[in-house]
Amino acid sequence: MLALVTFFGLNQSFAQISELPIDFTHSVISFSVGFSGGLTNIEGRFNEFSGKVGYKNPNDLTSLYADVTIKVASVNTGDDERNADLMEAGFFNVAEYPEITFKSKSVTRKGNAYVMTGTFTMLGKTVDLEVPFERIHPNPIAWAFGEPRIGLKGSLTLDRIEFGIPQRGWNNILPSLGSMSLSKDVVINLSIMGKGEGVSGEMMAAMGNGGVKAAIAKYKSLEKEWGSKENTYAFGGRTVVGLVLNLAGGGKADEAIEIGKFGVDLDPKSFLSFYGLAVAYQAKGDKANAIKNFEKTLELNPQFGRAKQALDALKK
Repeated sequence: MLALVTFFGLNQSFAQISELPIDFTHSVISFSVGFSGGLTNIEGRFNEFSGKVGYKNPNDLTSLYADVTIKVASVNTGDDERNADLMEAGFFNVAEYPEITFKSKSVTRKGNAYVMTGTFTMLGKTVDLEVPFERIHPNPIAWAFGEPRIGLKGSLTLDRIEFGIPQRGWNNILPSLGSMSLSKDVVINLSIMGKGEGVSGEMMAAMGNGGVKAAIAKYKSLEKEWGSKENTYAFGGRTVVGLVLNLAGGGKADEAIEIGKFGVDLDPKSFLSFYGLAVAYQAKGDKANAIKNFEKTLELNPQFGRAKQALDALKK
């Protein structure tokens, strides 16, 4: 039950980033099992899972750890009847065992490779699992779109019979039946990404504790610490637009206007900065300032259709 896991990161400072939640939208836990004597495979995946990946010591790859919890009821094989069957007692027995978990315990180096050891629990049975992986880049944190990330990727093979799946006769004991049912080996494919917040997300978190002033202070502190480094957080007016739009759409127009003005001051040449401020004024009901900033948006980018539609609607 060994998996090949690939790890990626970039050679950047990451002393204060050591643990990231699993990014569900960019992660996949899927499986494949032979059917009808291997004539075809049944493919499936779990649509709901959560967890974290990180480092006890960000400067030491052997301190890498992972913690994953799968919601078994989210199994999806592309067939509703089969999905329902898999949840019954004969297979995953979701009513009694709603989760599958993996918790790493340690990472050791073996030659040029690393091996993660952890406990895997399914259907009430826990086994030790060794996961060998290779180091692809110099350091463990990768940056994409101004957000810190950690990635794990690989596959492993589990013996379903070891876990009692299924428990109603299809266990390959009888060749005439077993050869035409499910293979005992199930291949699990993993693509796990841990993702941290970008500047907007960090500002939003700070805002929850101290309002707009705290959010702006957070931006400035991040820029002071990270602004001189390449391939880390993204800074500038356009990086706060997401926060402005979220605030405007969430009924917090006054806060959106304040952050929007801050974004324009950061980057007065960005059409997105003015677009965010325009949307904030529109949410406030300030038609004149909304029009003014939508017009500035289109002055900087005449092809920005979303701003043109909003401006036309306001001028009717």
